Amino acid sequence: MTEKILIALRDAAKKAGITPAQAKYWVKLLGIALVMRGRVGFLEGEAVDNLVKMAGLVVGGVSPKNAAFEISGIVHEKDIIPIEPDVIGDLKEKLERMEAKNGLIEKAILMLAEENRATRQEVMKLVEVNQALQLRLEPPPLTAAYYEPAKPVQVWKPPKVQKPAEGMSLLRRVWIEFTQPEQLRRFIQN
Repeated sequence: MTEKILIALRDAAKKAGITPAQAKYWVKLLGIALVMRGRVGFLEGEAVDNLVKMAGLVVGGVSPKNAAFEISGIVHEKDIIPIEPDVIGDLKEKLERMEAKNGLIEKAILMLAEENRATRQEVMKLVEVNQALQLRLEPPPLTAAYYEPAKPVQVWKPPKVQKPAEGMSLLRRVWIEFTQPEQLRRFIQN
């Protein structure tokens, strides 16, 4: 009697790099029998390899359900569509209609390509006209005087006028203040 090697579900999940809950769900999708011993579920060695393959597919972007179908090769009856003889005749008619539509689509694409070419030529002409108008509207080129640094401006300052009381003794200044105060005013001479 040969015993099969059994691996705990938790260890199989670690090996596949998934959680034990995911492993249990994936085992259901794959249709693998889970061997229960007490409260621990076990898988056969081949089932663990299938879990690892499925993890690789799911990481690659495939849904778990589709990955299970790819690995197990199971095809459900609901996925099989029966073909009836009347359907084949309808398919031929549909194919002929589709070929006719394809011909119309090709003609439409060629017309669009021609319109696109004509539009490009028109746009190129408009670009040339726009550039000519832009040259007319631009201001004339600036002279060299424009780029020279500004000359310093001489600010007007009033001329310095001597104080009339300058050089006078204190007694004379007091006497003029009381008797002729207009002599102490500063006047700007023109």
